[in-house]
This record gives sequence, structure tokens and C-alpha cells, in this order.
Amino acid sequence: MATSSASTPETDSVTAETAGTPDTAATPETAATPETHSVKYLWLLRHAKATPHGRRGGNDYDRPLTTRGRRDALSLGNRLAAGVGVFGLDGVALPQIALTSSAARTSETAALVAEGMEAQLPIDGYRSLYQAGTETIEQYVREIDDDVISAMVVGHNPTIYRLAWELLPSDGGSTTGSAGESGSVSGSSGSGSSGSSGSGSGGDSNVRDGREQRDGREQLKEHGFSTCTVAVMVLPVASWSEVTEESASLAGVFSPPY
Repeated sequence: MATSSASTPETDSVTAETAGTPDTAATPETAATPETHSVKYLWLLRHAKATPHGRRGGNDYDRPLTTRGRRDALSLGNRLAAGVGVFGLDGVALPQIALTSSAARTSETAALVAEGMEAQLPIDGYRSLYQAGTETIEQYVREIDDDVISAMVVGHNPTIYRLAWELLPSDGGSTTGSAGESGSVSGSSGSGSSGSSGSGSGGDSNVRDGREQRDGREQLKEHGFSTCTVAVMVLPVASWSEVTEESASLAGVFSPPY
């Protein structure tokens, strides 16, 4: 990942995993050429279900995934392996890189998604993304190399949910509700496997000119953000550096089972 001189996240990097060398890496499928220069795609993924305690009395940072969590993360990768059009998101490019908190549960989630995709997905892990606020994650996103059309961020609640919320346009009076560790949101079920538009976990989400027809924040609130939920954002920008609050639209939000 190329970064600007404004900050140096590389010096904070804890892991930089790839499934292959950059010279021989197979690039995941991307959207049609006309979109690649004016649209970016951001996949915001909450880590899969983790154990309540770290291994051998370890702390929160060391909590590994449960059997269910491993299954959900791998299944998501298997779905993404289907290529462009997965979840009915026609034209949405698949992730080409992943940025993740270096905590055990987020790192493991990212690795299993990459394994399931069977693609050469570079994974950059940063300690500073563990317990980070939305501003920190946004800064990392703005520093992604502009050759990258689509990126994934694997993080923790409530920050990953709040980031998705802040990137979507305000509806003029709705509130975020609460999206804590449980993933439930005040005023919504907070669970289930529905995609946007109320369809099933593999249901279609209609993306028209990069804009979802329903209000994105309302969809997010109704759906909730349980473990291994992913929100797919469409950013009408030519450069990642242009990403700001309320600059995205919601292509879809999806939860296990995948």
C-alpha cells in the first residue's frame, strides 16, 4: 500500500501477509473500465465470532475465532470467490487488498476470507487499528494506493459499524442507535442474514449508477452489524484521498450464513 507523506502507517505495520508474490499475484476481478477511474469500493467487515477470552488467559487482543467464526469467515471468502456479481452486486469490484487490526480475531478473519477467495489478497495488519476510532481508519483508507479499485477493512465493533454509518449521507434526523460488541442496534433486530433490500444472505442488491435506492443509514440500522457482517460501500471518487464523511452509498449489507 502506497501512503502519503502525511503519515507513515508502514512503520506501525505488524503483519504484511500475502498468498503469493506481488509479481505473480492474480488480481481479483474488477468492475468495467469506465468505472475504475471514478469509483472506489470499500468492504467494511466486522471480525467473525471470537472466544470470550484469549488463549491461556490472554487478554482481549489475543482472542481467537470460535469454530463458528472460522466457518463464517471461510464461507464469506468462498462466496467472494464467485467473482464480480456476488450477492447480486453487479459491477462492484472484489477486494484487492485488506487492511486489518492486528488483533488475533481480525487477523484470523482476514486470513480465512483470503483463503476462501483463493486469490492473491495482500493483508496488512496494524496494531493502531485495534481500538482505533473512525478517524484513524479513515486516514488509512485515504492513503491506499489509487491503483487499487476495491479494498476491505476488517475491524471491530462499534467502530466498523460507526465508520459505515459516517460514510453514508445523513437522512436529516436519524440516529445511529447502539452497535456494541453484541452487534445489535437499538430499534432493529441487529441480527439475521438479510442483505440490503430485505433479501436473503445471497440476495440481490440493486446498484444503479453507484447509488442504492433505499436510504443507506436506515438499511444499516435495520440490519444490525453482528459478527462477520460486511457492508459494501460505493465511493464516487477517483482517489482514495477524496474519501470523506457522507461521501458513500450503500451497495449492500450482508451477514452469515453465507
